[in-house]
This record gives sequence, C-alpha cells and structure tokens, in this order.
Amino acid sequence: MAPKRRSKRRKDAKKEECKAETPAKRRRTKAPAKQVESQVTSGVQDDVQRHWKSIGEEIVAGDAEQRADQLKAVRFLLEKLPFIHEEETKGAIAPLLSLPLWSCLSAGFRTHLLNRFPAMKRHYTRMLAKGVNDADAQFLPTLLIYFLKLLAPRGEAGGVGEADEEEEEEKNVKVEVDSQTTAFIMAFLELLCDLLSQLPTRRFVAALLKDLQVGPWLDQSPVLRALPPTAMQRVQRLLEGYYTLENFEIDDHTGAPLSPAQVKQRKLDHVGVLQRIAYKHFKPQVPEDLQPAMDSLVFTSAERLSIRANLRDIAEQLGRELVVKMLRKVNVLPAAGADSKWHKHIQERLEDDEFVMEVLLY
Repeated sequence: MAPKRRSKRRKDAKKEECKAETPAKRRRTKAPAKQVESQVTSGVQDDVQRHWKSIGEEIVAGDAEQRADQLKAVRFLLEKLPFIHEEETKGAIAPLLSLPLWSCLSAGFRTHLLNRFPAMKRHYTRMLAKGVNDADAQFLPTLLIYFLKLLAPRGEAGGVGEADEEEEEEKNVKVEVDSQTTAFIMAFLELLCDLLSQLPTRRFVAALLKDLQVGPWLDQSPVLRALPPTAMQRVQRLLEGYYTLENFEIDDHTGAPLSPAQVKQRKLDHVGVLQRIAYKHFKPQVPEDLQPAMDSLVFTSAERLSIRANLRDIAEQLGRELVVKMLRKVNVLPAAGADSKWHKHIQERLEDDEFVMEVLLY
C-alpha cells in the first residue's frame, strides 16, 4: 500500500505545480495580444487622422483637386463601419460618428434635442467640459457640406454651371457630371444609408442630416437627374434607401419600433407645433390680405394639414418669406444671421421657393 500512497502524493504535488504555473502562462500569452491590439488600434487611428488631414478645410471650399482624397476617406469609412464595435476600430471610428457631431448643429435645433433627451444633455455637458476634438466633430459634417455643394443647382463644384435652374431650362444648358463626381456621390449615399441603418450611429447622424436639410437638398438636386445612365439606376436605389431609412418608423434613441398610431401622432405633433407658433407669434402681425390663409393654417385640424397637398396649398398662399420665419421659429431652419459654415448652404437657398416648400413638407 505504501507505493500507492507515494503515487497519490506525487499526483497531488503535480496538480499544485500546474495550478501555480497556469497564471504565469496566461500572462505570457495575453501580453503579446494586448500589444498587437494596441498597435492595430493606433494604426487605425493614425489612418483616420491622415484622411482627415488630407481633406481638411479645402473640401468646404470645393477644391476639385482633393476629390480623390475625399473618395478614399468615404470608402475608408465604408470599410471600417461594420467593425465599429470591435476594439481595434471603436476608438478611432466611433468619435467621428457620435455625440461630438452635435456641436455642429444649429443652436436652436441642438437645444431642442437636448431638452427632449435629458440623459443626452448630461453627456453633452460633460463632453463640453472635457473639450470637443474639432477633428472628430467636423470630419463627417465637412464631407457632408462638400457632398451637398456637388449637388447644388448652382455653383462651381462638380461641373455645375453658375446659372440657376430656371436659366438652365431657358438656355437649354445641360448639367454635366464627371466620372469622379459620380463615384463620390454613389459612395457617399451608400455611407449615409449604412450610418442610418445602425442604431449607434443613427441616433447622432440622423439629427445632423435633418439639421442640414439633406433630404430636401437631394430631392431638389438637378445633378442627380443628370447622372450618366450607367449610374442612374444604382443612385435611384440608394436614394430610395436613404429616404426610407431617414424616415424609418423607430425611436432613434432606443431602437423600439413605432406603432402606426405613434407614427401618425408624431406627424400630428409636428403640425400642431407649427400651428401653435403661427397662432401665437404670427397671426396678430400678418397683413389683412393674409389673414384668411393664416386662419386656415391655425384653425384647420392637424390631421387634415398632415396631408401634404393641403399644407402646401396654405403655405403657397402665405408666401415664402412668412414660411421661412415660421420654420426658423420651430427650429427647422437656422436662425436669421446665424454665422455657421455648416448652414451657409441653407441660408443661400432660402430665396428658392421650391426648396423652402420641400423643407416645410419633408
């Protein structure tokens, strides 16, 4: 029996020795993994910053020579976006597509959102106290402004002439779009659809897109109607996807689906806010000849005004200038004289009746 007891003691000693060695082995195997992870994360962050520096403020000025770099930046985001939750990309990509974006919103719209979501307001206040990284906050807005300038009905970017849309029709001037612009438009529309389809990015990006009036801008763009036939079909699919995703029937912050009753109530609430603002701030001041139209806006049921044609008819009677003032009052448009490079393109389009009408009805 003695040999058996010695054998048992040897086995117990060996087990204790293995237990003692296990943590050390684990530490030896984990250390290189952390180093690799740190190197990968650092590499991705450097890559993002390199793309940011390559586009810079020149994009806002519409420098056509930089377009290849802008396209690379968009394709880079498209490539990395599916891995936004992974450690090697989260630290580099997430700040570009999260709360810092709201520092570029118009003051009225941002205040409205923060009052609506108190938890987000606390996060935003803490972020301001720590300081906002401009490179993070302005990366996507800068690309967005460049994208919108390419689609503008007038201007110098993207091969669009200086004549406005009516002059183009009168002179039979054809809008020409080069292949590089076409590639950028398709890639950026795809990026916007991807950003809206993921809740972590949607809750921040959707607010920016609404504030910059991207939907009405796309709808009114002659450039999208002048794309080459080979690209037109794909762009149409991307546009349909964008409109569907931007107005998707979910809560942008919780991801909870909205019932048909909630969707209807949301539309009625928007109309109701416009009616209350019109009654309180504009009805006492409008000229006598506009009183019938103002009465129709104020006293017609919200459900009836939620029908696009009915609201458009009343808005056309009130006129563009009054509609712009009401939209500013409800924080749909930036305040008059607001000095923001992110909203300059909107201020320049407020003389366009069709654009203002689309902003109201969108």
